[in-house]
Amino acid sequence: MKNKILKIISAISLMVFSFYYTNKSIDLIRHTDPIMKKIESSKDKFEIKATNAKIQENKIIPGTKGKKVDENKSYSKMKKYGAYNESLTTLQSVSPIVSISNHFDKYVVRGNESKKQISLIFKIDSSETLNLITNYLDNEKIPATLFLNEEIIDNNIEKIKKLNNYQVELYFNKISQVDISASSNYLHSITGVPNKYCYTEEENDELLKICKKYKMHTIIPNLVLYKNPSKTIRDDLNNGFIISVELTSEVKKELDYIINYIRSKGYSFQRLDTLLQE
Repeated sequence: MKNKILKIISAISLMVFSFYYTNKSIDLIRHTDPIMKKIESSKDKFEIKATNAKIQENKIIPGTKGKKVDENKSYSKMKKYGAYNESLTTLQSVSPIVSISNHFDKYVVRGNESKKQISLIFKIDSSETLNLITNYLDNEKIPATLFLNEEIIDNNIEKIKKLNNYQVELYFNKISQVDISASSNYLHSITGVPNKYCYTEEENDELLKICKKYKMHTIIPNLVLYKNPSKTIRDDLNNGFIISVELTSEVKKELDYIINYIRSKGYSFQRLDTLLQE
């Protein structure tokens, strides 16, 4: 019995060694191939370095992903082609070392400053407002983020299920661990989209602590439009801004102008989940 076990162990060890040796041999041959040598010598011109997220005390701004050459995939494609061909170079993403994805203890105060994008947030306080805003966004082909309270969700479940073009996320009016957990799960069950954000217009350490526990980012908008909205947009609009829209009578009257002005300056509208991607 003991000899049998030893034979099995020896056979397994031989297989592992053979597999390791074969892979090493293939790797050695591959790296002496002129195609691979050319890939390795040319890869730097394709590289885009990732930029780390910016952290300033208790605030964070997303960084950007970089790119590098996937040598093995590029080699496989070119080997089938039979020669080095730059157009067959395959790139892979490189995440920043300091990333928003693993920092939930900071307030997210804007999207990446290098991207000419903005995100609109609408806080919905009635079914009427929900219909008004979703119809407007649909007509204008504008992606946006909606924050809803539980009463609105209860009264509009079928409509919310159909909001496939928008990221619908819950705006928490009540700050408590129970409310966030239950409400988040409830909305997730309806939309199929995990709740990822908490919203506040000023620093709130209690909310930040609770949202961190559930791995949700706490958002503070750069602009809140309610008084003199057109002037505010003209004076303060910038890359990566998160803009919260209060549907006052003044905002409703000037909303077309605001949207057209943002477009005229070359900004694209993004949902929060897109704006904050690295």
